[in-house]
Amino acid sequence: MTQLDSVMAKVRAENRAALIAYIPAGFPSQQGCAKAIQALAAAGVDAIEIGFPYSDPVMDGPVIQEAAEISLKGGTNAADVFANFIERWNKCRRCFRST
Repeated sequence: MTQLDSVMAKVRAENRAALIAYIPAGFPSQQGCAKAIQALAAAGVDAIEIGFPYSDPVMDGPVIQEAAEISLKGGTNAADVFANFIERWNKCRRCFRST
């Protein structure tokens, strides 16, 4: 069972919806993204989706489109996305409660 499976089982057992936050990697900056992820984890979200910013996120709507554009204009690349994820994972996984 993955951690996401555990989260979904937990919220089903609590008869509630999961609160899953989303942020494009590198938005509004690499450091700003790291702070936002830490704040989301500390606030108690059930899961955080870190999106891979890409140049044509039309299906995501205007807010996510703009966030992805800002991230890309800030120079976010694939190496940054993975480095940010690994760093945040190592720091934030202990923020989440065990199920």
